[in-house]
Amino acid sequence: MGGISKSNVAKETGGNLADIRTAIQILDNIVSGSEAQVDIVAPLPAGTNAIGKLAANSGVDIGDVDVTSLPSLPAGTNNIGDVDVLTLPALPTGSNVIGQVTANAGTNLNTSLLALETTQVAMSDKLNNGTQTATVLNAKLTDYRNSSVSLTNTAADSLASSLTACAVSERITNLRNAVDIWIHCQFDMANTAPANDKAIYIWLLAWYYDGSTYTHADIGTSTAASTTSAAITLGQFHNLHLLGVMNYTTADQIIRKSFSFAKTFGPTLPDAFSIVTQNYTGAAIAASGSSIKYREIYQKTIA
Repeated sequence: MGGISKSNVAKETGGNLADIRTAIQILDNIVSGSEAQVDIVAPLPAGTNAIGKLAANSGVDIGDVDVTSLPSLPAGTNNIGDVDVLTLPALPTGSNVIGQVTANAGTNLNTSLLALETTQVAMSDKLNNGTQTATVLNAKLTDYRNSSVSLTNTAADSLASSLTACAVSERITNLRNAVDIWIHCQFDMANTAPANDKAIYIWLLAWYYDGSTYTHADIGTSTAASTTSAAITLGQFHNLHLLGVMNYTTADQIIRKSFSFAKTFGPTLPDAFSIVTQNYTGAAIAASGSSIKYREIYQKTIA
């Protein structure tokens, strides 16, 4: 046997060799193909030790992950994707300003709460071929009173007290963009005691211009009014606008009063106007000392 003891072989066969075979069989049991299968029977130790690289794995939940840093977003207009806001906090009650409100179809802006001290539309001071122009700006509007102008009304001098025999002034055209006309009337009365209605009635005779011809409100007769100061006969029923009444209470009194066109005629003035004086005081108007003056009032912008 070449120096090998049979008793030793027998011993190894039944002793150490058997143990080795058993051990190899156990190791063979953990091998699947060419890989060894290992079961971790104890929890991972606490700490910051890395256990390897995590990679995407569909269906595997690795729990909550905190991202400690992100690369800087590049400058520009790049789209980072659609962002959905799931919930918003409730708006606080009160009068807090939440930003600039602009016109939006279906949105009701309560103009009663808007400050009306400024306006974005300022009317120009003149008419352009009969068409009013406008400039859009953020400015305040203020009333501007033009110079006082005397109105020719000589037909009222020595005008007797009568309901029908009256006087008409000259016609005034080119009212530009006036928003109102103020007139101031003064009549020096004769030294006669008040009677009848004890009043002078001041009428607005409105003229309409169609682009070529002026026509006026009817005076209750078929006679057309003069465009210059003249006598005029009023019918019992006419369509003049009453500007107001001037009361005559004392003989030889000088009576004065001012009137507003807009208050009587409305915010849009006529194309032209004349003033009709109806004296029914019981006394005649003196031969001199009477006058009618007017001034245009329009709006100008203050930046």
